[in-house]
Amino acid sequence: MKTSRFSLARTNLLRAAACAVAACLAAEIFAGRAGVGLLHVPYNSVSAALPFIRGGRVKALGVVAEQRSPLVPEMPTLKEATGLSFGDAVSWSGLMAPAGTPLALREKIARAVTRAMRSSQARELLARQGTVGLGGTPDDLSKAIAEDSRRYGQVIKALDIRLD
Repeated sequence: MKTSRFSLARTNLLRAAACAVAACLAAEIFAGRAGVGLLHVPYNSVSAALPFIRGGRVKALGVVAEQRSPLVPEMPTLKEATGLSFGDAVSWSGLMAPAGTPLALREKIARAVTRAMRSSQARELLARQGTVGLGGTPDDLSKAIAEDSRRYGQVIKALDIRLD
């Protein structure tokens, strides 16, 4: 029996909005743990999806993070909403330096970036784009890269995702 996307969406598929590869992989982790199928609905950014959520046209289950997002503090985490833990599956950006750059210089740059991210002007600008600036240390970035490589590497292998 041939099944249309519409009928699947109405029966056993959740629609998952995502705007980055990490978000799509996080949605797959959720689907596997919750035992549901997904129909991915791509958005250009979190800020593009927020008007639909706030306007009631889209029902958001929650954010895939350990803490609620300051952009939508009324939205629970998926752990709060489902009781299942998914960890932090947030998109992030980092500054890289050439190999061999002295740690003292990398730490100095990191402190300046963190200070800038915490300014009210930067927070407001980033919030309009649907993101939050945190800043951190070179060690924080190394740990984030290692954790995401481990977590998403498992999902990529389990789903047999390949580059064409």
